[in-house]
Amino acid sequence: MTSIETDNEFIKKIKIYYHQMVHIPLMLTNLKSEFPQYFIGNVINFRDFKELQEKINSEIAVDLSRPTNAYCLKFLKMVIDTVESQKLEVNDTLLDNFMQLFSAGSSSTSSDNNECYKSYCIRDNQWVTVKNETAFNLVGMTTWGAAYQLSDFILGNKHLFENKRILELGSGTGLIGLVLKFISNLKSVVLTDYSPKVLYNLRDNLLLNNIQCTDSIDLEINENPKEVDENIFKVRLFDWEIPDIEHIDQCLDLQSDIILGADIVYEPSLCKYLVAILNRILCNSTSSVAYISSTIRNEQTFGIFKNEIKSFNNLIVEDITSTANLLNPSPFIYDGSQIVLYKIYNKQL
Repeated sequence: MTSIETDNEFIKKIKIYYHQMVHIPLMLTNLKSEFPQYFIGNVINFRDFKELQEKINSEIAVDLSRPTNAYCLKFLKMVIDTVESQKLEVNDTLLDNFMQLFSAGSSSTSSDNNECYKSYCIRDNQWVTVKNETAFNLVGMTTWGAAYQLSDFILGNKHLFENKRILELGSGTGLIGLVLKFISNLKSVVLTDYSPKVLYNLRDNLLLNNIQCTDSIDLEINENPKEVDENIFKVRLFDWEIPDIEHIDQCLDLQSDIILGADIVYEPSLCKYLVAILNRILCNSTSSVAYISSTIRNEQTFGIFKNEIKSFNNLIVEDITSTANLLNPSPFIYDGSQIVLYKIYNKQL
């Protein structure tokens, strides 16, 4: 690998860490481990990489509001402190950007502070961006770890999803939907959640990534769109606590070949509704299968979920955590040690 190629790889890795908001000390530790030649001690060597400050301006911290103003400010401060410690001149544009963020800090609104845009390099130079809300007032407004694992599973097993109708339960910020756009010949992708606020953010994230979608947020669960459209992606409200489970049969959007769910097993009282829905949809098509990725935060809650599945004698559950072919290397930075992946299907499959 030539010096230019190595430089580009180093810049790309900084960009990946930066746009996933990796804690800056951890970022530096990881970068030093992968690219020791760019470090003096524990800090980046700006003296020997004279173009790096400009590269940060033009390729990394391009939009000062992303991933957040505060994170960008901390990152630029680290850069400036390091440059000055090496008795070098700070790039004018970089310094201006830092001062702009610093001055704006006291006048920013709470809503601005709550927004967070994380971006992921899925392949080559193809990125997806997801708007999250850092206030955590709604679980569906942030991207959880299990969504990364399920995304890795999808990207590592594209053939399983080609020419399929996909339904996601509890879609949250929509990362799974954004990853599915890298699958060829999808028949349909229906992304669902129970909160209109979550769904509007999900829809906006699709549009942010140039994915056209049909907005069915206002439809009741037993209603179908009046007009047929050509959009593969659809967004619609789906409250699991539906009064009549048979309403699922009337909703064409919910008829699927593959059901996906990431971090949707978190509330014990909802487990019976979730499993009843899985059972109903899987029974409607004996070839359908569900892939559920979950972070085990509470063994008791996950035990309730598994017991609910056992109450339906026709459902088969396989723990495929250790055998699943996940994309490697992953485009996502996350700790998967507490995340499991289950495959659920009808006994007749």
